[in-house]
Amino acid sequence: MTAKTQLSAQPSVLITGAASGIGLETARQLAQSGFKVYATDRNGPKMAKQAEILQRQGGTICPFYLDVTDQISIAAVLAEIEAKAGGLDVLINNAGYALLGPVEEISDQEAHRQFEVNFFGSLNMIRATLPLLRARRGRIIQLSSMMGRVSTPGWGIYSASKYALEGLSEALRMELSPWGIRIILIEPGSVLTNFTDTARAALPEKFRGPDTLYPGLRPSLENYTDFTANVTPAAVARIIVKASETRWPKARYMIDYSSRRDVWLYQLLPTFLTDWAVKRRVKYGKKSVKR
Repeated sequence: MTAKTQLSAQPSVLITGAASGIGLETARQLAQSGFKVYATDRNGPKMAKQAEILQRQGGTICPFYLDVTDQISIAAVLAEIEAKAGGLDVLINNAGYALLGPVEEISDQEAHRQFEVNFFGSLNMIRATLPLLRARRGRIIQLSSMMGRVSTPGWGIYSASKYALEGLSEALRMELSPWGIRIILIEPGSVLTNFTDTARAALPEKFRGPDTLYPGLRPSLENYTDFTANVTPAAVARIIVKASETRWPKARYMIDYSSRRDVWLYQLLPTFLTDWAVKRRVKYGKKSVKR
């Protein structure tokens, strides 16, 4: 393991949304790196099954049911950690999902749920774990997204939830510095998981039907990975492990070149030009909408 002078002999980490994708791979790599991993997910049985498999590969995995929107389930897991470990070295806020579709055709209920999980879920976890993190001068790793820095048509609500997470993390980084608690943002682009597949399957009903005002957006959302860089969950997990154990973690980690390039171009170029480039890339314009 790399230098981690602030961590205990067997550092403990709590990760949400760990039953699949990036969360599962991160739990595996952290356990193999010597962490005691409290792997949590809203799908408790699936998490328990995955933990059993991971245990055979080496390391300590403790599976728990946890819903980031449910304070009772959060409190139950943290009571167990406090009783057994007395503190927490790392919190990884990984749980989240993408809600796609034009802002106008996403219902209030769908938009509220997106923020409830992606933003308030992380906020719930941070507030609840801070006493345990203070005991170890721990760190908080936020799974954000490139979409927390830029946005594109059809990703407005999801992107807004990640922009909110970025703003929260910026403030917390300074507010928690007197206790030595570090806040780290992980900002991947498109990752080879079922993340976008799940999002496409849950597109708003009106948007999928003939009455949508935005038919031109459908191809770009349904074929999202066709024009974006792809990285594996293992690659993202390696960065998370690095951020968990290195002595001086960065405030932000962008995973792939295309994401870094796009964010750089957004910062460098005038807005009218980046808008034109994005709309051209997704083939969206006046002729692709109902007027």
